[in-house]
Amino acid sequence: MDSQHWNQTIEDNPIANHLVGFHSHAGRKGVSNSADVDGLNAKDVSSLVTNLLYCLEIHPVAQGSLCDDLPKVIDAIGEDMVEDDRLRSLLKAAIIHQADDKTLWDVVLAFITATLTATHTATTASPGTTAPKRSASPIVHTTAGMVNTAEFHRYFDDLLEQELENKLHLASAGFLESFFPSRTYQSVAERFHARCMAGEEPAFNVETHSYESWPNPADEERVVAWLEDFITRLEEFSRPDFPTDISNQRAVLGLPHTYIEGHVAKRKLDACFVSAADQETAMGTLTYFWSQVLGAAELKENIVDEKTAELALGQYSRISLTAQVTRRYVLGFTLCGPLMRVWLFDRQGGIASERININKDPLQFIKVILGFLWMSKEDLGFDPTIKGPDFTLDGPDISDEMKQYIEIKKQDGEDKHIVLDEVISKISCVVGRATTCWKAHVKGHPEEILVVKDTWQNKTRPSEGDMLLLAESGEVVNVARHYHHETVQIRGMDDDILTCVRRGLTVTAWDHAQHGTNGSRTPSRTLLQELRNRETTSTNETGSGLHPQKRVCYSRPTDDAIEPPTELPNRVHRRVIVRDYGKAIYKASSRVALLACIEDCIKGHQSLYKAGILHRDISINNLMIREETATDQTEKGFLIDLDLAIQSNRPDTESDATERSQRTRTATRASTAIGVIEGEEHTFLHDLESFFWVLLWICIHYGKSGNESRIMPKYEKWHYVDNDDLNCRKKNTLTRHADFKNAANDFMPYYKPLEPWINELRELLPQVVQVSGMVFCEGKLPKSPGDDLYLKMIKTLQKAQQDPVVLAD
Repeated sequence: MDSQHWNQTIEDNPIANHLVGFHSHAGRKGVSNSADVDGLNAKDVSSLVTNLLYCLEIHPVAQGSLCDDLPKVIDAIGEDMVEDDRLRSLLKAAIIHQADDKTLWDVVLAFITATLTATHTATTASPGTTAPKRSASPIVHTTAGMVNTAEFHRYFDDLLEQELENKLHLASAGFLESFFPSRTYQSVAERFHARCMAGEEPAFNVETHSYESWPNPADEERVVAWLEDFITRLEEFSRPDFPTDISNQRAVLGLPHTYIEGHVAKRKLDACFVSAADQETAMGTLTYFWSQVLGAAELKENIVDEKTAELALGQYSRISLTAQVTRRYVLGFTLCGPLMRVWLFDRQGGIASERININKDPLQFIKVILGFLWMSKEDLGFDPTIKGPDFTLDGPDISDEMKQYIEIKKQDGEDKHIVLDEVISKISCVVGRATTCWKAHVKGHPEEILVVKDTWQNKTRPSEGDMLLLAESGEVVNVARHYHHETVQIRGMDDDILTCVRRGLTVTAWDHAQHGTNGSRTPSRTLLQELRNRETTSTNETGSGLHPQKRVCYSRPTDDAIEPPTELPNRVHRRVIVRDYGKAIYKASSRVALLACIEDCIKGHQSLYKAGILHRDISINNLMIREETATDQTEKGFLIDLDLAIQSNRPDTESDATERSQRTRTATRASTAIGVIEGEEHTFLHDLESFFWVLLWICIHYGKSGNESRIMPKYEKWHYVDNDDLNCRKKNTLTRHADFKNAANDFMPYYKPLEPWINELRELLPQVVQVSGMVFCEGKLPKSPGDDLYLKMIKTLQKAQQDPVVLAD
């Protein structure tokens, strides 16, 4: 950009309009003048400067060469490569900025130039030195042909890594005995080990106390080959002691160079256990699927790589839990050199056994392998309450006898056989609610369509089933109707994490330093850098998997100390069945149908709120439309998922406040209201704002009937940037017409006619949001339940449905 154009662009675009979010962020940290900057700690300084640069990144001045430079500077700040004095100088210039925009831009430009020069010098190593460098994440296997949707999931995996880092624990000494009991495996292990020590060329050397053929060095390929041979011989030896039906037999596969199919992102794993039947089926094609993986193994040559191995195993567990919808938890192991550790990943995180040196404790090693070969599917983590054939069948001609089913006893004592027709949705995660939904029907009554929903709720939360019953008693409309709910029972107890899944094991905090592992890792390439790289490559890519991912992180436990088991966070497996079936709102067959669905859902939300229930999770996944089964007497749109709902008309007790402070919370970031992200108490106003975000997201990412879905890199960032940056982006879109217009320019062609009506909805929001500290203005919370805003939004949607341009499909 030449100097004349530079100066003209600055003059035409006042910088103050882009710094609203920055000054709001600074104000929350108590910074209003340059003296306040001196009192900040280094972390807050870096956070504020990063937020400032994010706000400047979308300024027209930054759309030239600075568009490439700003991401590099932001990454350098994130890696502590920028001097503190330089950061504070820029921060002071932005804080005291008055009207001279050119001066501030000159300061910004000088800061960028100095930072890039310094980082270039630091990262260009002279001979004999080692330059700091970034390595690709060790938990992701990248290839030149990886598609962009696969990269999206790779970013999600990085977020999961951060999540698991705080939720990995070392179990008590009883872990191995609980899952690999001596009464079942000890005798076989002793006899097999005795055979290994016998003969002229024993497999196990008693004098050195090690396996003769154990590879040295223990590189992954050689260890995989050793494991395959060892486990195959153990399986053949132990077969007479266990069921011989092929359906009960398992085999180990060494797959260090083979992609496992059945997931958006293709991945390799070192070794895994599968059923012998699946192994036989795949012999011809050598194609294996994540739905077949019963237990995964991650191998490393040295113990210093144990942390990398365990996080990789966590990634594989997430995929297995997603591909196998009836899986409650996953068992696997890491093998770093000769040191094994068994892991269990469940909806609360992961717990690990003590280390097993396979040479020094061969009996325990053999018992673990026997367990993976012969333990029941229930012990492997499959849900025994979901019965019947485990076939991946689909279509109207499949008989009920060939489908999975559950048995329930309704509150009136009547037994029901519920046939599971197909999986509707499955949330991909390890830690969290992991909601799974099936389309279902009562056996013998296919016309009676139901939806079965399984979730792992925080045990202290009210049951969604109770919330649905409360809603029905309050004459609520346009909300999924209750059929049945229960807490799933396994082995005669509530299926919760601490008692049922983890079998009452106590845990201690996981610390690699305490367990002899080098826990440090080379800093991985930042998410934002890779997202930006994608944005410069393509801004209009198509693909699947556009559902906004669930991300925690609006509140965290204030005390991370490990408590006794009864005090640890706990989740419980709950099952809800409702009588309403529909499809996701983005699959609406027309623009009018989409608007009518939003209208119906807002009416449903209002009726919930009048009945004393606040939904608190308005998202693209929770607004449903029924077009095929709707009649003139039924509404097309309805709300689902009261997992996060609360009774808004019930005063908090002291226990409520304590429980809330200890509970983390997930939400769909793309549709979450700005104030909620900032930590405000959730109100009906936030939910009404979320309806706006849902509609905006659909118009940008989907075509008619949900077809031609695409990924837009600049909106994909919304899932990964920090909360301050996300709010900066959202505030600008909501409060500045020019920024909304930029978003509207990204609408899919089919939804372009909705732009003026969505803009009208946007303009309604600032007139009513008057909660102190929120985005739009200061004031007091309205005493009314928001009827005026409900009515205005509904009227706007009704007018839009009459617009000839909208009607002209």
